[in-house]
Amino acid sequence: MGFLAVVTLIAILMTQPPLPAAPIQRDMLTLDDGSGLRYAIAVPEGYDGTRPVPLVLALHFGWGEALPSNYSAVFLEILVEPALRDLGAIIVAPLCPARSWSQPASERAVLALLEHVRATYRIDDDRTLVTGFSLGGMGTWYWASNHPELFTAAVPMASVPMIAQVDESGSETVRRYVEAGGIDWPDGLIEMPMYVMHSVDDELIPIAPVQRATAELRELGANVEFLAIDAGIGHHETPRYVPYLARAVPWLQEIWEEGR
Repeated sequence: MGFLAVVTLIAILMTQPPLPAAPIQRDMLTLDDGSGLRYAIAVPEGYDGTRPVPLVLALHFGWGEALPSNYSAVFLEILVEPALRDLGAIIVAPLCPARSWSQPASERAVLALLEHVRATYRIDDDRTLVTGFSLGGMGTWYWASNHPELFTAAVPMASVPMIAQVDESGSETVRRYVEAGGIDWPDGLIEMPMYVMHSVDDELIPIAPVQRATAELRELGANVEFLAIDAGIGHHETPRYVPYLARAVPWLQEIWEEGR
């Protein structure tokens, strides 16, 4: 992370309410095939299991050739935990075991992790969220589309909509929303409350197709909020999304209250 990004993150965090940060732990889950899934988890201060709490699945952004073992913990530290702290949620961030969140290996691993978290902690099934940034944002679109039974809201950031699976090799068989045309929106996604965030100045993923996609979903009756961030934020300036992701907290609380 560059010096400017670090300075920006510090300035942003200083504007947040003075609540204690949830300690971020790193752990490993052994999967059925004997492999291990690394993940980071933030458990809110004061959690004692006496009452159910929200659950957030946080999907990290992409990477280069090597994926550091602390990658998902860093994602929690620089964006998701400070932004969503007021939810009082358990936030779990797996380390992607493949090249995308939609590959079968990733899907199997994340499903196992969610089952493990639900068995370990008291989770309020009416207050569950999937969120992610860039690659993780595409994963958010995918998981909201293909596993709507697991979540009651979705917040994709800095990403193009994606609803189809890729094969084990990661070959480009993914259906994405592009300027040439849309995609057939699954019923589960249309019924999922979504808060979509994208920077006007994203140089990697243009905002226009994302705007059109959200407009299509609204025409189909979907509950979709769209936040166009006009603050000079480039695609790789992830920490600068903190105050914008924090805007989703009252929206989520209202959505969850209405769903009860």
